Amino acid sequence: MTEKIFHIGEEFNEISGHARDEFLNALVDLKESESEVLVLDFTDVTALSSLGLAAIGKLHTQLKEEGRHLRIEGLSEHLYRIFDITGLIDMLDVKEPEIKTEDE
Repeated sequence: MTEKIFHIGEEFNEISGHARDEFLNALVDLKESESEVLVLDFTDVTALSSLGLAAIGKLHTQLKEEGRHLRIEGLSEHLYRIFDITGLIDMLDVKEPEIKTEDE
């Protein structure tokens, strides 16, 4: 199974305002990949707009219709809660954030 990983935090710290249009274009480019599994890595992303969330949900639906898979990983606890509140946790393959201890 082929995977393509998009390290979102390398291009966007926040997905809102002007960056959201660039993020949407990046998702379109990612979808063009022929990989069976697309991974969105949110490491270092601190904010995500409702439009960004909707785009991720739409991408998931499109990939599913094509027999492909979307996985979300690298979410902060804050972004994980947003995915949970919006119901995306139940819809998507989302890896839970690692809980950091005080020693880390």
